[in-house]
This record gives sequence, structure tokens and C-alpha cells, in this order.
Amino acid sequence: ANRDERVQLLGPIPAPIGKRAGYFRYQLLLQCPTRASLHQCIQQLQQIKLKNLHQVKVVWDIDPLDML
Repeated sequence: ANRDERVQLLGPIPAPIGKRAGYFRYQLLLQCPTRASLHQCIQQLQQIKLKNLHQVKVVWDIDPLDML
């Protein structure tokens, strides 16, 4: 991606509701000026296999209405 399409990563930070149903929750915010570059980044991230993190659940929220 060119310089104007770089994705910015903000976080991780604890979610506003830090623990729910016995699970700790954190948020990452990805920002990018173009939707196409953002979706490309998300596709690449979804393909990463996280070793030894079988208890981690990732939920993607595209264009969240709030950050809860």
C-alpha cells in the first residue's frame, strides 16, 4: 500500500466492559483512509494462526456503532 493507505493500529486497550462471562476483553482499532486497504489488512490478519493462543477468540466489527 502506498503511504496514504497505511493502516494505523491503536491498542490493544481493555474494553469498556473489561470482563464478561468470565472472559477478559480487549479492543484493537484499525484505521485507514481507504476501505479497500483496510479490508485487505483484515483479510491478512484473519489468516494468521496464533500459536499457543487456542483460548483467544477474535471478533471483527467493521464500522462499529459504538466501542462496547
